[in-house]
Amino acid sequence: MMKSLYLFVDSERPDQYLNSIVHGILNDGVRSVFFWHIRRPDGDEQPVPDGYSARVMSDVQALLSSLADRAEYIDRKRGTVPLSDIYDSEDTKRIQEYYARCRSISVSYTNEDIPYETLRQRIRQICKNAPYICDVTGLRKRYLGDIVAAGLVENLKSLFIFDLLDSLDFDQPWTMLIHNSDHPNRRRYRFVDVLNTEVYRDCSRSVAVRAPAVLILVAVSALMIGVGLVLTLWLGPNSSYAKYLSYISQLAGIVGLVISFLSLKAPK
Repeated sequence: MMKSLYLFVDSERPDQYLNSIVHGILNDGVRSVFFWHIRRPDGDEQPVPDGYSARVMSDVQALLSSLADRAEYIDRKRGTVPLSDIYDSEDTKRIQEYYARCRSISVSYTNEDIPYETLRQRIRQICKNAPYICDVTGLRKRYLGDIVAAGLVENLKSLFIFDLLDSLDFDQPWTMLIHNSDHPNRRRYRFVDVLNTEVYRDCSRSVAVRAPAVLILVAVSALMIGVGLVLTLWLGPNSSYAKYLSYISQLAGIVGLVISFLSLKAPK
């Protein structure tokens, strides 16, 4: 089944996004990749110019092409690094074929800089476009809580990070690419669903159970108010019986609405 991969990008290092993309294409049926950069709120420090997601997407595509077509790693400090200078000929060929296999599969790429204020709406959009994979490997920690909170309300099913099991070596960044960890008998990475925890599932169930109950209470309250108005119109405003029933129904309706409002605001 073809899936869409949504990458929240907040770092200009293409390696981490390449890892998630290659894993998704070769293992999870990803055929559409979206690069989404959250534009920081007005007044935030160090604003990022528009086009950030486009630059990241371009760098990732350039790195994948370089590895697949020329067996070369692109390093910002060193420039182009031939893999043949690092690996023997057999391993170099294997690595190049690994990325070439990924390149041979037709995948669409899209980028967008999204306003922070629309984040919940975008999470809702992801949930409607199933099947999906949502990846926050390259996201700043300050936004992770926002995405988890929005995901809880909008029923986001999963949220992934690409986790290398070996120690990180930024002096030799090519060792942190997926080819160095994806071996048939020794996979040294995990694609982890951070929402796959008992605490999150319990909270999700609580929200799912609580929301319908509140909606029912709101509906009953509105009905009671409506009944009171109908009785007043039917029996006449001067009827003591109509007034009595109208007061009771409207009071019950108002109390119900207040309880509904407080239950939405109160922490679980």
